[in-house]
Amino acid sequence: LPEFRDQIDQLLNIALRNSPVSKVFFLTDYQFGPYEANYEQNFLINDLWEQHDSNGLIWNTLYEIYGK
Repeated sequence: LPEFRDQIDQLLNIALRNSPVSKVFFLTDYQFGPYEANYEQNFLINDLWEQHDSNGLIWNTLYEIYGK
């Protein structure tokens, strides 16, 4: 929901800043989602939001997010 976007963005940025390997993971796990798991990598936080806004995120996907 739009009212949570800023807080999620802040949380991702805090996690990324504090990551010793300069990456974090974002999981869109959903119990009733697709059976097949997906893995997407080489995302920046802005790329994740762009994907979210243009096509939506895919359920049961692990997004690997890197720093700059």
